[in-house]
Amino acid sequence: MSNKLEPWQTYEKVAQYLLNEFSAHFDLGCVEGKQIVPSTSGAEWEIDAKGVVDNGEAFIIVECRRYTTSRRHSQGEVGG
Repeated sequence: MSNKLEPWQTYEKVAQYLLNEFSAHFDLGCVEGKQIVPSTSGAEWEIDAKGVVDNGEAFIIVECRRYTTSRRHSQGEVGG
C-alpha cells in the first residue's frame, strides 16, 4: 500500500501547517487537524483545521477548496 497523499490531503496538511506557523500572530494556544464539529442546529461539519485562541473563547477554522481560474466556487458551495 502506498503512503502517497492525494492532492486534497496535501492541501489540508499545508493549511494545518500554515495555521500552526501563524499561531503566535493570532494568539492561538493550539492548532488541531481535520475533525468533525457539531453546529448549534445539530448538523455536523467536517473542517480541515482549527486554531483555538489561548483563552478558549474564539477559534479559527480552515476549509480547503481547490479551484481553477476557469471556475470559482459559489458562496453556497463555500458555505457548504
